[in-house]
Amino acid sequence: MKVKNHIREIPTEDLKLIAIAWQDIEGDDECGFSAVVRHDAFPGSEAEYNLWCNTQSVDTNWSCSICGHSLKYNCVVQHTSTGLFYDIGRDCCENLTLLKDTLPWLDSKQASAAKCVAAGKKAQKARTAGDVREAEFAIAKPEIAAAFTYAKAFPNNHAIWHKVAWNITTLRDLRSKVRQHGSLSEKQEAFSLSLHKQAEEIIVSCAEEVVKRVKAIESGVRSPEGKQTISGVIASIKWVDNDFGGAFKCLINLDNGTKCYGTLPTTQHETSENINNAWVKFQAEKDDKVTFTASFEVSQKDPLFSFYKRPTKFVNKDLDFRIAKAREIKTAA
Repeated sequence: MKVKNHIREIPTEDLKLIAIAWQDIEGDDECGFSAVVRHDAFPGSEAEYNLWCNTQSVDTNWSCSICGHSLKYNCVVQHTSTGLFYDIGRDCCENLTLLKDTLPWLDSKQASAAKCVAAGKKAQKARTAGDVREAEFAIAKPEIAAAFTYAKAFPNNHAIWHKVAWNITTLRDLRSKVRQHGSLSEKQEAFSLSLHKQAEEIIVSCAEEVVKRVKAIESGVRSPEGKQTISGVIASIKWVDNDFGGAFKCLINLDNGTKCYGTLPTTQHETSENINNAWVKFQAEKDDKVTFTASFEVSQKDPLFSFYKRPTKFVNKDLDFRIAKAREIKTAA
């Protein structure tokens, strides 16, 4: 930010605190870290703060406009008469009567900023150490390192991600252990190689399915979204525990070649009939053809897969047929 070399000739009663600025570190273990300038507006100075944000440069070689010392935490002030902005250190702010009331806010923000900077530096240091451990491991165990590279680069939106997700995510977890500790146990090393081999075999075996899915996506086929009435065939049913006890969930293959997943209505698994003085339980089964209305949300990872909720008007003619057949047996008896 361009400022005058000093402001000693300017009346200090014309100065107003605008913001505090500091240089932080942001990023993550995968993408790396970089320096970034952060700043917070002083309450009541939002308009001046927005003006300063639009006029500041990327230069972070801040120095106090009063004493000339370099600044880690920059107190940005404005000369209200001229509209010019200046960088001032916290200690110099303390010596200015007009800015003394801002010290508690400055101290609080500076303490918070210091924690953020320390956390960023710690994360950056951990990443550097992880890079060293991973490089050393790659030299000693190139085949396993190749498996980790494969998993790291594998796209989460791959056409058959659902078939290899466990292999890939487990490999990524094992890689993080290497970055943290520098080594794996013999069983973990063997497990890593088997996961990689299995994932590649699945990819090869599903090559035809991948081509089919890609063509479907390119032709505009999508899993249902929003409130719709759909028809399909139940592919699987399973019980899933939750905080409220649990529920039956089912995967349904839809007529347009896509899939959806959600809760199976109670009527589909708690229907009983008294057949010859014995209560017989009837429930939906795999390969039953169903039609129902629900709210659908397309998966972020797979455009051919949706999650549904609040199913209504659930029609299962195969289940109805089994119940009707049982009633016929009861009548004949």
